[in-house]
Amino acid sequence: MRLMIALLVLATAALLPPRVSATCPAGCECDDVKLVVTCVATNFSIVPITLNPSIQRLILRQNKIRSVEASIQFYPQLLYFDLSYNHLLNIPNKTFKSQGKLAELHLAKNKITGVSSGSFTGLTTLAVLSLRGNFIEELGPSAFSTLTNLEELDLGQNRLTNIHKDAFKGLSNLSILHLDDNQLVFVPTIAFLPLINLAELKVGLNAFNASVLPDDVFQGLSKLSGLDVSSSNLAAVSNFAFRGLSMLRTLNLGDNQFKFIPTKALGQLPRLEELKIGQNAFPSLQSKDFAGLHNLKTLEIIGAQDLERIEDGVFAENRNLESLIFIGNKKLQDIQAGALSGLSRLKTLVLKDNAFVTFSESMVNWSDLRRLDVSENPLWCSCALVWLKRVLIAREEPTIAAINPDARSLPISSRASGAAQVLCDSPAQLKDRSLRYLSDEELGCSTKDSTQMAVLAGVIFIVLLVILVVVFTLRRFRRRVRDALKDPPRWFPTRSASGAAIARKEHEYQKAQLGCGDDDYMIRAGALAANNVHHYGHSLKPIPVTEL
Repeated sequence: MRLMIALLVLATAALLPPRVSATCPAGCECDDVKLVVTCVATNFSIVPITLNPSIQRLILRQNKIRSVEASIQFYPQLLYFDLSYNHLLNIPNKTFKSQGKLAELHLAKNKITGVSSGSFTGLTTLAVLSLRGNFIEELGPSAFSTLTNLEELDLGQNRLTNIHKDAFKGLSNLSILHLDDNQLVFVPTIAFLPLINLAELKVGLNAFNASVLPDDVFQGLSKLSGLDVSSSNLAAVSNFAFRGLSMLRTLNLGDNQFKFIPTKALGQLPRLEELKIGQNAFPSLQSKDFAGLHNLKTLEIIGAQDLERIEDGVFAENRNLESLIFIGNKKLQDIQAGALSGLSRLKTLVLKDNAFVTFSESMVNWSDLRRLDVSENPLWCSCALVWLKRVLIAREEPTIAAINPDARSLPISSRASGAAQVLCDSPAQLKDRSLRYLSDEELGCSTKDSTQMAVLAGVIFIVLLVILVVVFTLRRFRRRVRDALKDPPRWFPTRSASGAAIARKEHEYQKAQLGCGDDDYMIRAGALAANNVHHYGHSLKPIPVTEL
């Protein structure tokens, strides 16, 4: 069959007159200026040969092409070739021997069952190769050894069960490798050793036999900056699984079976900036769960069905956090006081579709956030959330544009944050109503402004405190106060200086007669006066004092 197609192509070419003008097939778009031809879903079974031989980009997606080796030779200037979503079964040796300038080859979503070391002969300049979504089951030795300039290789969504230890031999320039969504039972650590410049690796969506990611499983990948080990049936990560990955900046551990945060393993990643760890079984985020991650900027937890609370101190060592994203955690309803304190760089807070019934005004500096989403929570709308209503109103575009002239350049979600979608779940009379449009009275607030009430309460408290201090002072120093009142200062206007001196002498004389101190004197003098009144019906006359 392949021979017949080749003969047909050659016969057609022989019948064409010399220097025939290129034609654009029906259903295609041909641009002879940009040298681009696009034929999508045109029902082709072979690569057309009447196109401009100088084209540099050829896109033949969603056709029924089964083979390319006989016709692709007509286009030696190709830089980009897309044959995704066709019916290719294999890639015979030297298929692309004429494509010495090709930089990108996309063969995704075909029916290719295998590749060999000769499949890509001639592609010395190829930088990107996509074989995603085929039926490849194994990779033999030196499968890509001729692709010495290859930088990106996508083998995701195949049926890989075995990767030879020399499968990636010769790919020293490879920086991106996708092996996700295959049938690997272990991480092919040895096969990675030639990939000394690998920067991004995806090995998620593989059913690894071991439920624990072992030590040094990524050894040799010292330049790795992005790693995806999501959906890999992992229950734990050994303490030194990430040893040597000192350059790693993004890590995806989502959709596994972790019952706790692998703090010690994460502590081996001093430069980690982005962590995704949703869809796991941990019930809480505890104090210092992310210890050692001083450069962490983004934490994303989506779909953690057992997560109930975020405890105080959990981000104590993550002062550079800029984004916290918690979405679809159906039991999450508690962020303890102080859990988000100290995060002065936090600009994005997404608490969407969780179980929060309320939020604390002191939880975070709400006005400093560039993006805020608290929608789809079962909120109990009351006067306790009137502050949140005002925050949502203030975040609407006109206000933000007045404060920040650059606000219009931000995404819509960053400007308005969907204030209208923050709906009440209870009480019953407010169910499904937007918090944004409820009046203070509907939220159960008094007619007086809550801020004024708070100020008034503060003033009353201060006045009461002052009164208590004065009363305590008077009781504590009552004798000194009494003496001060009995012996007023010289400037006191009720007596003259001579009168005050006489009074003092009289007082001292009477004390001497009674033989007592100040307190006893007053008691005895009072009792004596009472006796005299009782016996004689009149009080004693004052004892005369002779002035010296």
